[in-house]
Amino acid sequence: MRFLIKTILILYFSNAIAQNSGSFSGSLSSGNTVNTFSFTSSGNGQYLFTGSTNSGGGSNTWAVAYIGTYNVGNIGGDFDYTNDQLTFETNCVETGQIINIRIETVGSNISYTINYQFISSTFAVDPEPNDNFSQAINTIENTEYEGWFNNGDFPLTADSEDWYKFTSPRDGTLVVTLENGNNYLGSNVSIVVYQQSSVIVLPSFQTSNGNVTTITFENFNFSGQEIGMKLQSNCVSYKFSWQINSALSLEEIKTKFNMYPNPVSGSQLFTTAQGENVNYVIYNLTGQTVAKGSLQGNSINVTELKSNVYLIQINDGSQTVTKKFIKK
Repeated sequence: MRFLIKTILILYFSNAIAQNSGSFSGSLSSGNTVNTFSFTSSGNGQYLFTGSTNSGGGSNTWAVAYIGTYNVGNIGGDFDYTNDQLTFETNCVETGQIINIRIETVGSNISYTINYQFISSTFAVDPEPNDNFSQAINTIENTEYEGWFNNGDFPLTADSEDWYKFTSPRDGTLVVTLENGNNYLGSNVSIVVYQQSSVIVLPSFQTSNGNVTTITFENFNFSGQEIGMKLQSNCVSYKFSWQINSALSLEEIKTKFNMYPNPVSGSQLFTTAQGENVNYVIYNLTGQTVAKGSLQGNSINVTELKSNVYLIQINDGSQTVTKKFIKK
């Protein structure tokens, strides 16, 4: 049987207070092919649903969850009901929203039970409004900021935007750390850096659900200028921070950190970086972490890396340096 959940749901009986978890049951027949329920969201986040029917796979049954008007405020997408077993997650919902669900069948004598569990947003909700550069939230270096996207416009629109800004304190290397707190839906969160509101200084990079990405941009020479950062996604909570490391002279960089051989064709990449607490992270050119660890001696094992171009970030506790190398 195919149970198309056109949706995303939050399920509480209309005469009950909002709850984090629960269940509801009902039946459909040839004389009663549609049931509707209304529920109140208990928080900002999502819901995980599991359920079953007794149809034996012989009927076509579907459900649509919506806010406001049916077929106008529908939220979510279609889900297959396989072997009478249902498992799906909802889109973002906000505290106190009234969610309606319409269950319909073309069969007869169908009974169902659906269980629900609330999944709270991982990080705090950002101050609103901050949907464009003029509303951007001022940020401070080496400070973590949290936010949450709820693409809650109805009908649903494109990805939401959150804007932040800072005045660059110095020239140097910009390091941005971005964490995607969404552990359920496969949504990415991206960040684009602007000079003021319109000129893109750096390309967009993104991180997938449950991951942390750190990207370093050398030659970030915008001291004293206002910089905008636009985060974009649909149903994701996030956390980010930024810092600008002071620019080193070419000679200092050479002394501080050098790599050889480059390109590297063997198993070891050697570096002149020294110290007891030197850590490294290796990224591919899409910003994904492919290796990380603490420096042992003056070499890094790159045996597992495929032939490609990589960025390596070395941090000795006081300075972060990023360089490009090639694995043959």
